[in-house]
Amino acid sequence: MAKLISFLRVAFALAILSLPARAESPPLGKDKITIAHASWSSSLGITMLGKILLEKIGYKVDLKQLDTGLIYQSLSTGGVDVFFSAWLPGQQNYLNKLGDKLDMISMAYGPAPGGLAVPSYVPIKSIEDLKNPEVAAMLGGKIIGIDAGSGIMMKTKAVQGAYGLDMELVTSSGAAMAAAFKSAYDAKKPIVVTGWCPTSMCAIYGIKFLEDPKKIYGDARSWHVARLGFRTDCPRALTFLSRFTLVEGQMSKMLAWIDSEGMKPEAAAARFIDENPDLIWYMIGDLAPNTTKPKALD
Repeated sequence: MAKLISFLRVAFALAILSLPARAESPPLGKDKITIAHASWSSSLGITMLGKILLEKIGYKVDLKQLDTGLIYQSLSTGGVDVFFSAWLPGQQNYLNKLGDKLDMISMAYGPAPGGLAVPSYVPIKSIEDLKNPEVAAMLGGKIIGIDAGSGIMMKTKAVQGAYGLDMELVTSSGAAMAAAFKSAYDAKKPIVVTGWCPTSMCAIYGIKFLEDPKKIYGDARSWHVARLGFRTDCPRALTFLSRFTLVEGQMSKMLAWIDSEGMKPEAAAARFIDENPDLIWYMIGDLAPNTTKPKALD
């Protein structure tokens, strides 16, 4: 992971150096974009950041919160334009069904860990350990999950079958799962959840992802997925999205502002923009006429 982050930083620096001082922007195309997003905090965070930056380059942006399955259905019918939280391989089933009606644009962030997670003080290390009745009882016989249609929940159902786990998978929401984890962590009690990074949990708590010997969860990344025709309808937005990629640590930090400091997602996104001027210049410097080049890049 450290080598990958170092590589991305070098690539980012080289990209900034090669960016024209003020190249002519691609045409705006259709000037209104509807972004679909889910309820979990990582989807809210990157959506708000993308919304602000799309507005800076000239678009009017509407947001629409939907369950994961409905997001893919809406993309396939053109009801929404783009989704910034296509979590793969967790949401692969949706692409298998609707992939010929969708367009994978670019990576939103990753790679990122994901799977079954426990506080670092819980004395287990593998999903295999959950088959032990004493371990299952220690954890209350439950795996605390998020919304039913999410990729990680579908993967976890597969994990239950593959490992023969006699534990209930509890459907809730990203916020409810995070609250349950916090409550258990503060009391030093055992809990197992469907977890992933980036989340504020990864920035705040000691989290341990259980080993997955059967490799069911896989190497996770989040992608920008759009409706068919988006590329030609919104060429300036397409150029922006080709650059709109974060690493897990950047996302987790922004989400900690939201979940721990109580910032609104819009305010957290604005703070991220203020604290990362070089990155923002790389993303929109030649797309937004009123963007000032950071002095450090002169």
